[in-house]
Amino acid sequence: MNIPFENKFLSTCHMTEINTENLPLAVIPVVSTILIFLIAAAALLKLKRVLHKDRMAREKERYLSLVNLWNGERDRQRRGGVDSGRGAGEQETMA
Repeated sequence: MNIPFENKFLSTCHMTEINTENLPLAVIPVVSTILIFLIAAAALLKLKRVLHKDRMAREKERYLSLVNLWNGERDRQRRGGVDSGRGAGEQETMA
């Protein structure tokens, strides 16, 4: 299919035809470039999400270890510094 258009680069206003049969060949590089950028953006978003999950897991682990450490200190202070498997009250009831 040929589409007539006015060629402004030529001296007069005569009509020239554009050959649209080669148009799909011109579109292929543009579409492939867009697809490459979309795939790269998706990969970067996936990497960002994975790194965020990893960071959040490390922060959660650190937080839980601090909570456990704090709870252990609190329990140790309640027992009067005894750091055994059972508290002082439990040892008396077992004997």
